[in-house]
Amino acid sequence: MKAEVEAALAEFGFTGATLFTVAATEGLGIAGLRDHLLQLSARAHPQHQRFRLAIDRAFTVKGAGLVVTGTALSGEVNVGDTLWLTGVDKPMRVRGLHAQNQPVAKAWAGQRIALNIVGDAQKEDLNRGDWLLAVPPPEASERVIVELQCHTPLSQWQPLHIHHAASHITGRVSLLEGALAELVLDTPLRLADNDRLVLRDISARLTLAGARVVTLNPPRRGKRKPEYLQWLHALAAAQGDDVQALDIHLQRDAVRLDDFAWARQLSDEGLKALINRPDYLQAGNSLLSAPLAARWQRKLLDALARYHDQHRDEPGPGRETPAAYCAADGR
Repeated sequence: MKAEVEAALAEFGFTGATLFTVAATEGLGIAGLRDHLLQLSARAHPQHQRFRLAIDRAFTVKGAGLVVTGTALSGEVNVGDTLWLTGVDKPMRVRGLHAQNQPVAKAWAGQRIALNIVGDAQKEDLNRGDWLLAVPPPEASERVIVELQCHTPLSQWQPLHIHHAASHITGRVSLLEGALAELVLDTPLRLADNDRLVLRDISARLTLAGARVVTLNPPRRGKRKPEYLQWLHALAAAQGDDVQALDIHLQRDAVRLDDFAWARQLSDEGLKALINRPDYLQAGNSLLSAPLAARWQRKLLDALARYHDQHRDEPGPGRETPAAYCAADGR
């Protein structure tokens, strides 16, 4: 039995995991397991992420009102905070918290949490898979690039059941290169970078693969171009490194800060700390690296030079002309 467990763990990357033989009814091995757990260091909780909780249950408690439960995927929440409730798309105030079945004033990512919330919503308005979020979210994703960890090989455009947090939908997979693939979702999901998904066959009997989100809302065309695939592989390797992920995004184009903050679930303070670098240039909601800004400057100057060569008698171009020249040149 132990060898079978070790083989199953190794298949999914948990080689060398510590195993304990226990029998709760007889007390066998419980003391050793308890000592091991007590010696583990406390998990660090990132301070720069937004709170995000997937709701799996909603009910009312006499004298308290509406209570929702779920697992927090990121960030932390305090009694008195105001959160955005999807489904009804309204703000809700946190009146009380329970984490791991204990009343608390604060809870954070990884904990099982019950929240007593107050606002313009009733139990009947909520569904499994709704979210409590630190800020109102962007539109949910219909397509997403993922990195697969397959237990069974997948086929091109295979229909799947897709599980994410407390949501369960269907969709199809488009295989790209190596472990990279695009999931096309029948029902949009509120995803973020590095979210985990479980893929099952269309009969919902077999678990086929796990998946990790690499990037949201990819382009509809050109996903198999070598340069785009190379960029995706680099982004997949960055995983939870926000600094590296931002640098990789900036190699390709300007970054919309609100989109990047959502994708990485960064708080306002976390985003400010991340972009506070002398080699970044911010223009409104857009961020450019110095090399990218230099390339754009060269493109603009080249476009102006071509315009003046072709229209020597005119005083200058209109506002839209340089952009049109850049587009016509394919740059």
